[in-house]
Order: sequence, then structure tokens, then C-alpha cells
Amino acid sequence: MIFGAESADYLPALPEEAPMSEMIERAAKAIFRTHHEAALIGWDDLSEQAKEEFMTQGRAVIEAIREPTVEMCRDAAWDDYGPDECRTCWQAMIDAALAKQS
Repeated sequence: MIFGAESADYLPALPEEAPMSEMIERAAKAIFRTHHEAALIGWDDLSEQAKEEFMTQGRAVIEAIREPTVEMCRDAAWDDYGPDECRTCWQAMIDAALAKQS
């Protein structure tokens, strides 16, 4: 485990069953907003097909950032957790975000 017991005090509690597709949906909504920021249409007004298109784009973005940069790994390292452990942790989180799509 990458985080030691001492870090559990400042990590937020996670919901028991958070859907992993939540991250994909966040990315999809962000992409939607960049295209429709001034529009009178909202996410909930989109057809399911349109939402799926944005979800596909969101998934592609998350897949594209699966490999962290050297700088990210170096800057995230601390104490006994070096760049390799940070890379492994980052990739595990990205894999979890991509694992389940509702």
C-alpha cells in the first residue's frame, strides 16, 4: 500500500459504492461545458446519444493521462514513496476510473 497509516487521518472518506464512471462523467461534462458554455442547453437536456458521445471523449481524455509525466512522479514523491510508487498509484487510480462504466 502506498499510503502509510499516518496518512489515513487526512484522506477523505470514500463512499461505499461510488461508481467508477463518475470520473468519466465529470470529464464528459467538462468537455460539454467548453463547447456549450453560453448555450441555453444543459447536460440534463442532452439526448442519451449526445451524452454517450461526450462520455466517449471523457474516457479518451482519462486514458490519455494514464501515464503520468516524470515531473508529476518526481513532485508527488515523499519520504519512502518514490517516483515509481507514485506512478503505480496514479495508474491504479486511472485504471479504477476506467474500470466500470454505467
